[in-house]
Amino acid sequence: MTDDDSSRGLSMGKVLTGEPYRTVDGPKRVESVVAPLPAADGTEHLWKLSHYYERLDDWYQERGVAPHPFAGPAAEPIYELFDLTVDGEEPNPV
Repeated sequence: MTDDDSSRGLSMGKVLTGEPYRTVDGPKRVESVVAPLPAADGTEHLWKLSHYYERLDDWYQERGVAPHPFAGPAAEPIYELFDLTVDGEEPNPV
């Protein structure tokens, strides 16, 4: 599992082609899980689930952490699922 800020990094391009990629407009933090799972055709594919978020307000509230006094409302989370076996550069979510 990874936990990253998609607005920062060493490269703003696709690993295999070097083409620039479109960044996420909404939440900039992302956590992802990659796992092999069965595909519809009965073979095993490598899947990646990404969760884009701005803040984990509920998680902090459950642990008694006070919110930042000047923070506006958090953006709605976004989820994307990719079949990496079919598309290793993941431009199109499933």
